Amino acid sequence: MQLSEETITLLGLAGDLALPIILLFLGWGYTAHSARVEDRRARSRIAAEWRLEVFRDLSMELNELRQFYTYVGEWRSMAPDAVIATKRRLDRLIRGNSFLWSEETLAAYDGFALVAFVEGRGRGTVMQLKANVEMHAERSDWTEDWRDRFVPSADRVSRGEFLEAHDSFLGRVVTDLGLLPKHR
Repeated sequence: MQLSEETITLLGLAGDLALPIILLFLGWGYTAHSARVEDRRARSRIAAEWRLEVFRDLSMELNELRQFYTYVGEWRSMAPDAVIATKRRLDRLIRGNSFLWSEETLAAYDGFALVAFVEGRGRGTVMQLKANVEMHAERSDWTEDWRDRFVPSADRVSRGEFLEAHDSFLGRVVTDLGLLPKHR
């Protein structure tokens, strides 16, 4: 069977029309794919910046507690009520961003809080600090009203216990936020 000249011409025209249409669809698909990739990159960049901001805020609060409990840095200038306020800010950072944290990190935070504070002593009572009250009582601006912010000396946490709970929690945070490789 031979094709007529007219059929050959029509097939040629169809081919000539098909190529631009095919290129149009390919270009449209590539553009849509590129837009999706760029959108994912932008969202990923925003999420990374947000995670870094959460980490920055959280690490600053943790560092204040570390100074207070290990008697380094500016611990002498930290009033007990300011330390309790720091703990409450940490609570907001952890609980307010709970979707960021694994169960292990939340458990590490609860463990850290249990090591450093006595909470839930009843309505209208302030949490207590498990820091060495005698070290803090040496401050020149010490007031005896602060003594009830601390547990009795026999119940205080050692620096080593505090640092172990602190470092465990901080390590979990770093892992959850993807700031360090998990194989460290």
